[in-house]
Amino acid sequence: MAKKRLIRVQQKENAQEKTEESKEQEIPWSLWVKKTYLKYWYAVGCMFLDSFLILEIIRIYGAAATAPLIAFFLVLLVLVEVFLYGKIWKRESK
Repeated sequence: MAKKRLIRVQQKENAQEKTEESKEQEIPWSLWVKKTYLKYWYAVGCMFLDSFLILEIIRIYGAAATAPLIAFFLVLLVLVEVFLYGKIWKRESK
């Protein structure tokens, strides 16, 4: 019968490397709040603002013939939101 090769040393090394990497990725809570938590609240706020704008335009001008107006303001608002996102959280180099 053929003998099977077992590689156990390599698996242990990989496990040790993974635990070392996970220890290095821990960051202080204040930095975590800025890098992760506030990004989610920014996205929630942007979605709320976008939906609020659409509903206000419909309320003020009526539901008829406001599609071009809604599309224009929505595209403009999304571009501003993306620009602000880029200014607040600059791209991180890896």
